[in-house]
Amino acid sequence: SIFLLGGPDRIHAPWPWSTDKSLLKRWLDGRTGIPFIDVFMRELSATGYCNHMGREAAGWFLSRDLGLDWRLGAEWFESALIDYEPAANWFNWVYRCL
Repeated sequence: SIFLLGGPDRIHAPWPWSTDKSLLKRWLDGRTGIPFIDVFMRELSATGYCNHMGREAAGWFLSRDLGLDWRLGAEWFESALIDYEPAANWFNWVYRCL
C-alpha cells in the first residue's frame, strides 16, 4: 500500500495531485528557480549522489510546493542514485515527503 498516491495512511492532500511534465522536467533538471533545491537536483544529475538533507528538501518541494505526484520523484531517485536502497528510498518518500 505504500505505492498508492496517498501512501499507506491514504493521505488526501488539500490540492489535486499533478503530473505536469513541464514542472517535473524543471525539477529533474534543477531549474525550479529555487537555488536551495536546484543545487541538490543538479548534484544528483551530475554525480548520482545527493545527501540526505537534499533528498528530503527536494522531495518535499516536489510534492508539497509543486504538488506533483510524489511517486514521480521516488521513481527518479530510484533510477539516478548510485547508493539507491529500495526501503530507504520509498519509505522516506512516503513518511517524510507525503
